[in-house]
Formats: sequence, C-alpha cells, structure tokens
Amino acid sequence: MVLVLASYLLGGVPTGLLLARLRGLDIRRLGSGNIGAANVARTTGVVAGVLTLVFDAAKGGLAVLLASLAPATATSINGLLPACAAVGVVVGHCWPVLLGFRGGKGVASLLGAMLVLSPWALPLPLLLFGTVAGLSRIVSLASIVGALALPAGSALAGDPAATTAATALLACVVIGRHHENIARLLSGTEKPLTLGTSPRLHRSQAAP
Repeated sequence: MVLVLASYLLGGVPTGLLLARLRGLDIRRLGSGNIGAANVARTTGVVAGVLTLVFDAAKGGLAVLLASLAPATATSINGLLPACAAVGVVVGHCWPVLLGFRGGKGVASLLGAMLVLSPWALPLPLLLFGTVAGLSRIVSLASIVGALALPAGSALAGDPAATTAATALLACVVIGRHHENIARLLSGTEKPLTLGTSPRLHRSQAAP
C-alpha cells in the first residue's frame, strides 16, 4: 500500500540526527550512538532531546492521521490501514533506509502513532513508564515496561483487533530494539539518564 510505504519513509526521517547536525555534531558518534531522544538529550542537551521527542512523535501521529483520512473503503476494515501505518512509521524509524537501516528504538514514534490511533490505550503504559522512570531514572527499563503494557492497554480500551494486533507487534519491535539495554539491565550495568549540554564521545572514540 502506498500509504504504508509513505509511513515507512516518514518514519525514516532522522530528526535526532538532523537536530544534532545543527550544532555540527553527528549523534551517531556520541553517547550510545542512537539517534533517539534519550541519547540526544544525554549528549547534546535537554532542549535538543525534547525537540527530538516531539518531532519523532509527530512523525508517528502524522502517519496514522493521513491513513485515517483515506477513503472510507480503505479504512473500514476494523481500522486496518491506520494500524498498518502505525507499524510502518515505527519500523521506518527503527530501520530507516536513508541511514542503512540503523535507526532509533521507536518509542517516541510509537507514542505519537498511538495518540492518534488509540489514545485510550495509553494511560496504563504511560502510568507504568512514568512510575518506573521516576523510581529508577532508567529510560530503557521504563520504555520496555511501557511497551509490555501497551497491548493490554489496547485491549482494555476495546480497540479493533487490527489495532491490538499492531500494538502487540510494535511492543515486540520496541523491546527487541532494546536488546543491548536488556543485556546491561541483566548485568547491572545500565546507567540512569543524565542530561548533558556538551557532546559526549561514543565509546569507540574514547581513549583506551
């Protein structure tokens, strides 16, 4: 479907990378090397991190909104097209063709997509995200817990089957993208979020 492909390409717009480049920086060579909001905030400052979060979420919301505005015949089958657009935009963010399929972890884009696709599915995962983040200050752990709760939130909201299935698939995508964080969580080496205002080198650039 054209709209799903367009959603993928929209998701692939690397907002974190572009914002960092406004300061002459390559976010892929800073901190964890991830282009998402958490690494941008950690390495280039809270303002850039918040802007990355907002723009990445906007990508997700716009993709689902455009799919929702398609002719009724294309969207009437249990909201299938908007759900597919949500999947497309998050997959595009995680594996963008313009960056050699090396993108972010999909949390912000998923949030934006869900705000349009099914906002009533969000209270439970957002509550758990906020609680875990507040207690641990570990964004990756909060993101994983929130993603795990998303399909349950969708089911509690009474979403169409296509929407709940999409949330389950996207929860798996987000959790899978955190595989390195999960390894560090299990080993006790995952660090809490600290916000910086000056660039921090990627580990491959650090002095031995």
